[in-house]
This record gives sequence, structure tokens and C-alpha cells, in this order.
Amino acid sequence: MGAQDQIFLHPFPLPWLLQDIVVLVVSFVVFAELVRRSKNPTIALLEAVAFIFLYAGIYENAAGVAGLYDFGRSFLMLGFVPISVPLVEVCVLLTGLWILENAAVPKWAMPPVIGMLGMLQDLSLDPLAIRQVFTVAGAESARWNWFIGASDAQLLGVPAFNFSGWMLIG
Repeated sequence: MGAQDQIFLHPFPLPWLLQDIVVLVVSFVVFAELVRRSKNPTIALLEAVAFIFLYAGIYENAAGVAGLYDFGRSFLMLGFVPISVPLVEVCVLLTGLWILENAAVPKWAMPPVIGMLGMLQDLSLDPLAIRQVFTVAGAESARWNWFIGASDAQLLGVPAFNFSGWMLIG
């Protein structure tokens, strides 16, 4: 019996567990940098947490309830969504803002540029997530399961409308 069998009710595939751990470590580093950079770190952290729970958490869960997609189980979930999903989103948002702070980019152009950075991240992670298929708790599941029709516009097996959502996040 492995360590995962002793810790978790249903052991998670090792790639999923490692991805979650990497996201948690990166998020900790990004939040530490947020505290270091901010004049008022409490407000900055509250804004980040509000983004995670009020925007990303509600949006991702609502899409799951609407039947667009669901995620494979994780050891830290925000409703039906692995916490690593909104954490990646807030990390992209914060690091995008920091990159653009020192660039000669007008304020009005920052949201679309951050949206494009998010789309680039999504173009690499999402096609991988739908192909990470494992049997967990007796059921076959991918890290991310889309419920789309064969006639829907797709890019690498992911609905094309998924990527444009980053423009809203930006």
C-alpha cells in the first residue's frame, strides 16, 4: 500500500498530484511577491482571494453545473473545481500586471495583453489536461472533461470559445 493510498480516500494520478503541488508552490511565491510589492498587502491579498473565489471559483463551478465541462478530482477542491485552476488564473493575472508595469504599454492596452498571456498559457495547458486520462475511484476521467458536440469549433480538442474567456479575465 502506497503513501497516497494511506492519505487519500481515492488516490490521484501522480501527474495530477504533482501539477497541483507545483501550482501551490508557484502560488505561494506569487503571493509572497504580491505582499512584498504592495503598499497595502492586506488589501492586495483580499483582492487576489476575491478573484479566486468570486470570479474564478464561481465561474468555473457555474460552467460545470451548466454541463459544459468537469474536472478530475483533486486533493484540494473549490466546489467541483481543483483549487489549482483559479490559482493558475490569479497567478497569470498578477504576473501579467507586473510585467506590464515596467513596459511602455498604455493602461488601456493592459487588459487585452494580459488576456493574450492567459490565452497562451491556456493553449499549452488545456490540450494536455484533456489527454491526461486515468481511472480514479473506478471511473475513467481526464484532468479536464469537455462535454461538447462534434460540430462545435475546436482547437486541439478544446472548444474555441474557451480561449476567448481570457479576454474577460484580463
